[in-house]
Amino acid sequence: MSFACQMRIKGILLLLLCILITSVFYCLIGDQKPPFGTLVSETHRQISQLVVPAVSDLSSSNNQQSSEELDEKLRELGFFSENANANWQNISLPMFVTAVKSGETQIVKGFIRSIQDFYPDASLLLYVLDLDDDEISLINRLCNISNSCSLRKFQFERYPSHVNDLNMYAFRPIILQEVLNQTGAAVWLDPNYYVLPSGSTKAKKVIEEAKKEGILSWTIQKPTAALTHPRMFEFFRTQSEKYYFHRMIEPSSIIIYNSRRIHSQLMLPWVRCALTQYCIAPIGAQRFGCRLNKKPMYRYSGCHHYDMSALNIVLGFMFNFSEKPYVADEEEKFFKPISSEELDEIIDNDYNDLFNKLRSDSTLNETNLQGKRRKLFSR
Repeated sequence: MSFACQMRIKGILLLLLCILITSVFYCLIGDQKPPFGTLVSETHRQISQLVVPAVSDLSSSNNQQSSEELDEKLRELGFFSENANANWQNISLPMFVTAVKSGETQIVKGFIRSIQDFYPDASLLLYVLDLDDDEISLINRLCNISNSCSLRKFQFERYPSHVNDLNMYAFRPIILQEVLNQTGAAVWLDPNYYVLPSGSTKAKKVIEEAKKEGILSWTIQKPTAALTHPRMFEFFRTQSEKYYFHRMIEPSSIIIYNSRRIHSQLMLPWVRCALTQYCIAPIGAQRFGCRLNKKPMYRYSGCHHYDMSALNIVLGFMFNFSEKPYVADEEEKFFKPISSEELDEIIDNDYNDLFNKLRSDSTLNETNLQGKRRKLFSR
């Protein structure tokens, strides 16, 4: 073989070797995604682009809104605003907020009356969702008893069509952002709760505690990984393994202040996910059919909790996967959910017997507590 031929073969082999090395290099590092935790410290614009990535790649739906349309909705809700500093300074006594669905008028009567009776200083805003005219009229009459109670119709037409599916609760972070943008602070309670006679004192305490981190709520036993569809973790560019021992909080009872950090690091990604169908409701997600007895507890149960799941993913990033900074003790609850037995009882007497019993029990407990204190100090 001639010298020229040998050199040609060596050149070809060298070229093939270079191609092989380059291919291996790109396979190892070329497709790595930046962790979401590094994104929350970027500018608002960067967050808006990256917090829910690659939606257009994962969906072929013709109804999927464009990135420009989504950003416009976020601007309408107070994000990316040059005047946002004014909202961050507008932190007043939180307004109590809830949203009422059709069929919940009997339940929300107790919610309204409990605040009027046991926390008369509080301002109350009720969003009506899919109520008919008769239901709205009924709630309006109850609300008009107090000057601090008002109704507002949620404007579904302003938002993507999937927000109409009330089972997703996409409306909840949107409503909270609307209220935060206007008042600076909010206490959200679902309408199936009622405030306790001692609620005013307890509420003022936890509302003050919430100022520290800008958010306060109560945990459930289940970890975030168990009640979150795996594809939602993909949208947030993180792994479910990080949430195996991260206990969830429920947005059904939550206190939020519109601080700078809450505005940009919590509300922006949470609301953005709520406005993006394939984030809040990944394909295959469902709320029912849970297998909660699966071992270990952090395995995905088959149940997805939509806005609640998104909220807890974002909180994990914000607080380094520890829920302790923003969680209140169970003893600090100033409310309780209405039980099925209580619901049967109130149909006949319209909450009168229930609230009278609550007042009596509260007075008795306070009397017993004072007696114990007197005995303690007399020793």
